Amino acid sequence: MALKRVPGKLLTDAFGLPFTQADVDFVVPDLMGDLRIGIDPFLLFKSREAAYVAAHSALVGVFNRAIRLYSEGDRDTAAALLDFPEVNEIGFGYRTTSAHGSGLGQYLNAVLLETLAESPALVDRGVRHVEEMQLVSLGINADRVSDITANILKSFLIDYTQRQADKYGIPITKDVPVGHVFDFDSWHWRDDYYDLPLNPFGPRQRAIILVPRRLVRLLPWINFEDYQRMEFGLFLRAKQIRRRFHRSELHPSHPTKAEIVAVTRREVERIDHYVDAKERDARSANPEVLVTPTREFRDGCEQMIRELEALKVGPAEAHRYQELMFSVLNRLFEPDLIEGREQVRTEYATEIRDILYTNDSDKPFWEHVRNKYGGLTIVFECKNTTNVDNDDVNQLAAYLGDPLGYLGILLARRPLSDERRLKCMAWYNKGVPHRVLLALADDDIARMLRIRSSGKDPTEIIRYKYQDFMAKIQ
Repeated sequence: MALKRVPGKLLTDAFGLPFTQADVDFVVPDLMGDLRIGIDPFLLFKSREAAYVAAHSALVGVFNRAIRLYSEGDRDTAAALLDFPEVNEIGFGYRTTSAHGSGLGQYLNAVLLETLAESPALVDRGVRHVEEMQLVSLGINADRVSDITANILKSFLIDYTQRQADKYGIPITKDVPVGHVFDFDSWHWRDDYYDLPLNPFGPRQRAIILVPRRLVRLLPWINFEDYQRMEFGLFLRAKQIRRRFHRSELHPSHPTKAEIVAVTRREVERIDHYVDAKERDARSANPEVLVTPTREFRDGCEQMIRELEALKVGPAEAHRYQELMFSVLNRLFEPDLIEGREQVRTEYATEIRDILYTNDSDKPFWEHVRNKYGGLTIVFECKNTTNVDNDDVNQLAAYLGDPLGYLGILLARRPLSDERRLKCMAWYNKGVPHRVLLALADDDIARMLRIRSSGKDPTEIIRYKYQDFMAKIQ
């Protein structure tokens, strides 16, 4: 998908930042206009990242608490919880107008309360996914789902923004006002001040809040059009339902959204049937592709190769080598490997892992690693040397275990010697669980970047390395 952006108004342009969308974990915002994408909460639900799953539980928890309060007659408190103005700080949306502010929140609040009033069955059931509200309301669409999610999880996104700003050198302004942040301790909305990037465009101070690439789609995985096609199409083909429509003088072949919503409000079991199918097919719910092999992207890959070729071997350039490898890995594997972290220390700083990623991929190889080797975390160890020794191999092997999984990747300037490859195999044969130690050299990195620049998946190179390693195990 090619996002429509205003030249010169991207976050990177405004602050003179050296990265592109391909190099970072978050969506690079257009500071002068909305990007036509949204946060899809289903991508939180299906994630393997514990913080994302917890965020989804918190999101649904707020909604179901409001529904419970409504059912108990405390409608004022329920209405106070169901208050979702547009989150202008993230810069997502589908509107062609420039309407912002609390008016949108008041409208959405009225729509949600009207929906609950008209659907006692939904009040009894609650929601499994907030996106289900699209199926029982005429006024909630993909845009509103993103607004609801961004409002409730604003504190989660603020924390994420602060981490990314620190990692990539995005300028921070002290005490930027941010309104309507949900406090999970008091269960109330509040306004507060945060240290965040400040949007330099516009007449008033406005924070910039970043969103992980892994969480955005053009349309939510659960959406009305899909429900109409999948569930309601079958619904209409049933003879009993056809007769019901005939008696109601409705049009079974072309029901309106109002007619579909009316039936769904009464028969909420149809939502369960549809959502069950969507959850079973969760691996197909992928984030939007934000990076395509444009000329700029290909030039960036070639520039990385040149930088690697020019980088001197040895400890003096070790930190620069790690920084370059971190940028390379982001470009190669986002958004399958997410939340990359450099120089991760253990609790007592006895060990420092060079680069860690969360393996959140549905691709067969990474799924295999996760299932067979407990590889929810992928460890990359950087060695700016042409002569990896046994201590280097032992160091990576020592990092692997139950907390991080049993597959690690060593990044070095030249391929491993036969002696070091045998050492890696010895670690595999040392005991159960087996440790898998793979290695990538400069030539492998260059090849992977060129594969990526052609629009193909560089994971294949790692898969070949893995297959070769396993084939030679005795």
